[in-house]
Amino acid sequence: MSTASVRGPGRPREFDHGEALDALLMLFWSHGYEATTQEQMLSATGLSSSSLFRTFGTKVKTYEAALARYMELADALLAPLEADGDVVAFIDRLSDQLVGTDRRPGCPVVTAIQSPINATPQIAALTTRHLARMRQAIADDALYAGVLGVLALARAGDEESTNQLLDALRRAAVPR
Repeated sequence: MSTASVRGPGRPREFDHGEALDALLMLFWSHGYEATTQEQMLSATGLSSSSLFRTFGTKVKTYEAALARYMELADALLAPLEADGDVVAFIDRLSDQLVGTDRRPGCPVVTAIQSPINATPQIAALTTRHLARMRQAIADDALYAGVLGVLALARAGDEESTNQLLDALRRAAVPR
């Protein structure tokens, strides 16, 4: 009998792990760690409580997995900036994420660093790594601070101020 036909204990997974993780990411992104409930996680994923926690672990582990998934998605924003240093193009991509039709509430990493959950070592390691990468890619302290401000304003739902700061960052990023 080949090892491919040997099944471990329990039923096989009947859900898409990536889809469930994406749903959890969007839930945490929208509500933050503290405000997200187990009931919301179950509803978002369609999983039973035992399946959710067997798959992802504790709420902290689930949040850690969701933040790690966000960092994979953030590559679409950061990789081109790291490759060509075009801060204006980065700000345009960020603007599309924050104020476009698919608007998302700020950045889960910025939300995490403002939360007590960031005292958890594994969460702090993720947020520190992401912010250090972003800071290195932007390479200008004022622009980096402005991007963090844009992310905080977007999280607060202040679209007008978010757009004004995005425009100011574009002007500041243009080489003189």
